[in-house]
Amino acid sequence: MQQRKYFELFASVGRKSSPDKYFPYTVESLLQDMKDARIHGAACLSNTAEDYSFIFGNREAISIAASQPRLVSIAAIPTTAILESGDPAYYERLLEEGVRAFAALPKALHCSLHPKSMRPVAEALMARRRPLIVVGTDTESRYEQVTRLAEEYPDLPIIMQGTHWASGRFFWEAMERCENLYFEISSNQINGVLKTVREHFGAERALYSSAWPKKSMGAMKSMIEYADLSESDKDLIAHGNACRLLGLSIDDFPLYDDADCVFDEIAREADAGLPISVPVIDAHTHMVAGEDKTMSGFMMLDADCDAMVRTMDRLGVQTAITAPFSGLTIDGRKGNEETLYGAKKHPGRFLGYSTCNVRYEDERQAWKHFHEEHPDVFVGIKPYWVFQKYQLTSELCKEWFDYANEHRLLLLVHCDGSDAIFNQVEQLSLDYPDITFVLAHSGMSYAVARKNAALARSRDNVVLEITFTSVARGMIEFLVEQVGADKVLYGSDFPMRDPAPQLGWVCYAKIPVEDKKKILAGNIARLLQ
Repeated sequence: MQQRKYFELFASVGRKSSPDKYFPYTVESLLQDMKDARIHGAACLSNTAEDYSFIFGNREAISIAASQPRLVSIAAIPTTAILESGDPAYYERLLEEGVRAFAALPKALHCSLHPKSMRPVAEALMARRRPLIVVGTDTESRYEQVTRLAEEYPDLPIIMQGTHWASGRFFWEAMERCENLYFEISSNQINGVLKTVREHFGAERALYSSAWPKKSMGAMKSMIEYADLSESDKDLIAHGNACRLLGLSIDDFPLYDDADCVFDEIAREADAGLPISVPVIDAHTHMVAGEDKTMSGFMMLDADCDAMVRTMDRLGVQTAITAPFSGLTIDGRKGNEETLYGAKKHPGRFLGYSTCNVRYEDERQAWKHFHEEHPDVFVGIKPYWVFQKYQLTSELCKEWFDYANEHRLLLLVHCDGSDAIFNQVEQLSLDYPDITFVLAHSGMSYAVARKNAALARSRDNVVLEITFTSVARGMIEFLVEQVGADKVLYGSDFPMRDPAPQLGWVCYAKIPVEDKKKILAGNIARLLQ
């Protein structure tokens, strides 16, 4: 089986003050996960550098890298490292001992990124042509700090770690301002971001990472494998850019023997970036009208039905069940018309959750027309309390929910982990036994997964939909363990997020292939009968 070489930019190993049983910390676990997902090399930061002493942690990272040929070290550096270490040559010594990058952790190490304070760090790195990784680049203030630093030191490569799709406009502005800014992809799951970055800045500025152990390595591989890129651009993002910036040769990280990693047929297709050949139905998508282009609250690219179908074709998704954003915000009727337009233009590719802004009296009956005139399209409802600010148990929703119960529809409900929304869903699932409650974002975190799974076990009419940016390591396996594969649905939140990591999350999961088939399409197909 052909392997594209991958290099993990930012893995964390070593003991933590408060370890999480779902996220391993040992070098052995990292190496096993790398072998399982075919990640050929990794740069590692020591957790002890964050939780105990950066001096101890940096020694540990160097020692680990020296003993493991697939690993190299990252050193955690506060601006006061020379003062605290008592070593005027501390930075130079770390680099001489093989450290490939410095990591600035402003939040964890309680230090700034002020260009004057960072000068000794920047000068040491520039002398060796090594990069600075800024951890936690996900807020407006952090982007401003990073861009000021990049502007002050244009010869210093700065890799933004933790950029997030929801702060996409800050990300874009930073990339435009500074050519020496790069980013790792683990949380930057803007739909189609790699293609757009390639078109505007070049593929040289994006780097593969799963932020191990937090995310599924396979899920993040899928973001590259399914991107609308040339093979050479995929190689750059998978390993070439990291090796260039860290001063490494990818030849030093050998391929795995096929016997080292046994993929089932679904994982093999995902690993090659091929359309999944078994049925795939995405139970959680949105849409923006072609003439509207994007959303105001966050950057959204390629979000109309035509662009969505092109992406679905690359992934092998036959059908998407959608609730357009116009209907979740200002006007449910507009959203339903957009669903209908997509379903008519692309037969068989779109089904719909009806939308309704129940805060407007003139809308509270409007949804019914769409269900009665187009029952083959509208298979569920999507009450979006998040933007429209109401209680799901409100009288405003009663007629809509009564109809859904009478017609045995799906109800896709945003579950944010709060007790308030959970308690409402818990009650509604009793009040409306013939609605199938699809708990969106059940893979958000292990805490949310446990809570939602408990409800799904106690209710025949509650199922779990997976999607979240976290694509947490081991989450799909956990959900299957908790509720059985028959109660887990694939959904992606596409085009708010790039759907490929969500698909890869399932495809690379260590569960039987028959369970994957149920999650990808079998379960939702059964519910739609």
